[in-house]
Amino acid sequence: MSGFRRMLFASQASGGGGLLPPGYTQTEYTEFANAAFVSTGIKTTNQSRIEAGVLSMDTNNGYLWRSDGSSSLSTNTSAYMSSSGGWRFGSKSVNIVGSLLRGSTFHDVIQKSDGIWIDNEKKGSYSGVSAFTSSNNLSFGTTTENGVRRFTYFRHIKNGVTVSDYRSCKRDSDGQPGMFDLVTRTFLRGTTAGPVLTT
Repeated sequence: MSGFRRMLFASQASGGGGLLPPGYTQTEYTEFANAAFVSTGIKTTNQSRIEAGVLSMDTNNGYLWRSDGSSSLSTNTSAYMSSSGGWRFGSKSVNIVGSLLRGSTFHDVIQKSDGIWIDNEKKGSYSGVSAFTSSNNLSFGTTTENGVRRFTYFRHIKNGVTVSDYRSCKRDSDGQPGMFDLVTRTFLRGTTAGPVLTT
């Protein structure tokens, strides 16, 4: 577990404590499967930075995140996994990521207009960054086709300001898994909840 996720989990470990409001309990991850995805309702710009704790459970085609209504990899604001296990972040192919993000270990991924980082190590750069701006809102989950993707957190920072900050959890009233946005205080539904986080 990365230092960031350890600190994040320690602050929210039980009963919806820490940053989560009452009525929500922190889980180790939220799973999205079979084209289940959620829209953040916020567009990206060249000043956007996407941060996520993520794991892919298979090699099915599908996005982890992308701009709504756009399935084009020419738009750099996307992370895609092919059936062969190859990974593409927008127009940038990063072959090593496939082996890193499959399996049982979550990894911290950062994508912004000048490159991609996995666990604080730079894995690729973009030559042209204008495509990071999109007229569509950003979505995450399993946004096309079939597949299983797990998230511990998903954050969108724009112009140095955090505009979305989703954390994996379940709703106590009905056990519904999902992601809670600490910025807008909204809950978005996922497919399956991971184990309840304990200290």
